[in-house]
Amino acid sequence: MKDQGYKIRFVSVPERYINEKINDGSLYLFQIYNKDFSPHSHGKPNLHTLYFKMLFDARNLADVVYKLNGESEMFFRYPSISEEEKIVHPANRAIQNKNPDNRKQSSTFTYDIVKDRRFTKPMFSLHIPITMNFRADDLALLNDRVRYAIREKDEQYIIGIDRGERNLIYVCVINGKGEIVEQLSLNEIVSDNNHRVNYHDL
Repeated sequence: MKDQGYKIRFVSVPERYINEKINDGSLYLFQIYNKDFSPHSHGKPNLHTLYFKMLFDARNLADVVYKLNGESEMFFRYPSISEEEKIVHPANRAIQNKNPDNRKQSSTFTYDIVKDRRFTKPMFSLHIPITMNFRADDLALLNDRVRYAIREKDEQYIIGIDRGERNLIYVCVINGKGEIVEQLSLNEIVSDNNHRVNYHDL
């Protein structure tokens, strides 16, 4: 079984030992960080943050769904924006909202906002491969199963998605006879509270 050789567990290490190894130069600690860990982050974390946190979550360690793979890589990138080219919006100064339909016309922050901040300083990037649904059975003949399901089903629909200039995304749904069931543009998105945003105009 592929999961017999995979095991991650927490081991307590005395703080004194860690400090000794740092002081004698045999251990170097670095912080793994992304924008979702910032105290200024107020939105939902992105999927990669959720996947990474679940690698070491007690629920995942008890029954592995997300597996930490080998062959991690570290990359270094020099800054591509110099100090002279850096664009900074000062703290406590209102920023006008780009969306004219937004009820909130401006936002004010208590800290400076640096445009493309990650490109203004040298940066190490860590790439960690993971396997999702680690214990799921391999489906080598998945296409055959899909074709069989389509053949056996009485009513079928096909969704076509087109990206273009007039429409950011255009969707067309047809049935098994080739008849159009529904078609729509997704230039404008309407949220649950009926708030509209036309992303094509923006």
